[in-house]
Amino acid sequence: DKMFVCPVHNDHDPSLGIIKSKDGDICHCFGCNFWGNVVELHQRVSKRHFKKYLSEEEAVRDLCKIFKVDFEELPKEDLNSNL
Repeated sequence: DKMFVCPVHNDHDPSLGIIKSKDGDICHCFGCNFWGNVVELHQRVSKRHFKKYLSEEEAVRDLCKIFKVDFEELPKEDLNSNL
């Protein structure tokens, strides 16, 4: 029930929401119609704001570094389903 300013497009009014689903949290922007998980959101934000084109694995590794999570400790079955 919280809305955020979307970092995927020029947004001034909160239009991005987080939807909880059985498959995990999904981001949806009602302004630009972006749908994706946190990894896909990170890829899009990295591309738009930093001109970094990240693969899914690079995005996961980058998020691990940001949140101080050991990439090697991630459950491999979860990782493989996202990559």
